[in-house]
Amino acid sequence: MYLFISKKVHITSIKQFFNFSKRYLSIQQTAVQAYKNLFNSKYLFYTNTAIYIFLCCTGDCIQQQLEKYLHNKNAPYNFKRTGCMLLYAIFAAPINHFWYIGLDKLIVKGSIHAIVGKKLLADQLVFAPFIIGYFFLMMGYLENQTMKETQEEIKEKALTVYLADCCVWPPIQTINFYLIPSHMRLLYINVSTLCWNIFLSYSKHKERKLKESIPQ
Repeated sequence: MYLFISKKVHITSIKQFFNFSKRYLSIQQTAVQAYKNLFNSKYLFYTNTAIYIFLCCTGDCIQQQLEKYLHNKNAPYNFKRTGCMLLYAIFAAPINHFWYIGLDKLIVKGSIHAIVGKKLLADQLVFAPFIIGYFFLMMGYLENQTMKETQEEIKEKALTVYLADCCVWPPIQTINFYLIPSHMRLLYINVSTLCWNIFLSYSKHKERKLKESIPQ
């Protein structure tokens, strides 16, 4: 009798294990299919845009928390500032998406090393100055700066940001152009850019935070 019950329990345990395995495999297959759908050509633009927007906002959130910790722990969170970053990202994400598509279509001749070199030069000499200028212009507009204020800010900060860009991005982009499949490149850049977004937010608002922290 004991042996019969033991066998029955054993068989039940095996059935439960197989049922769990089937459910796990089903969930895994669903996740893999969702991943494939997100990064196929049909939805890639929307996926890249959503990730870019999320990481731009996240970068500003982190930077604001750092500012609170370093300057004023009681300062309220600036939702308008993050909203401006969100609006900037909505317009900047498509530019980034189509830039990398354009690079892959236009720069195709030569050895792999020549192609990567040309892409790096194009990225640093053409795209980086453009997107940095676009960032300050767009953020200035969204934050209700006058054109003169925005121009002065660009003169004061853009070169520093560009020099930092030249130090940070070439190694990242070398890996990107050599190793990352074309359709995954903006995703790789988006993930890599979180720290850069924190730096951009810091560069944009550093003078303002300094003034706010000085008693009048």
